Amino acid sequence: MLPPDLILHSGKIITLDGSSRLARAISVRSGQVVAVGDDAALLKDAAPTTQLIDLEGRSVLPGFFDAHPHADREGLKARGGIPIAGLHSVADIVDVVKRAAQTTPAGEWIVLMPMGEPPARVRQPAGAIDRRLLSKSP
Repeated sequence: MLPPDLILHSGKIITLDGSSRLARAISVRSGQVVAVGDDAALLKDAAPTTQLIDLEGRSVLPGFFDAHPHADREGLKARGGIPIAGLHSVADIVDVVKRAAQTTPAGEWIVLMPMGEPPARVRQPAGAIDRRLLSKSP
């Protein structure tokens, strides 16, 4: 068997496989993932020609076919979200958050979406009477 061209090790490899397994290392040959596992198991297959990269605890995410979707927004969709489309002021949105905070367990996220209409979801919502975006302070 040919040795890998590249081994990323000492990191957090986020597989996104069926069990959401985390690993410490990943090896690649000819642009294809050969193995995912612990450092020792993968490093034993290294050859003098294998490029070794110590991740120093950093994370590696799988490649994406479509890089346009924003990982945070697409990931949060799975959490549902409280609809805010059609609200016309920051005060209306703050009121929705206050009500959600009363029923959301401590430490849980309050997810709001969507804000505005595509393609400009994060810009000023159409028809906002106060003509400003949300911020941390009023």
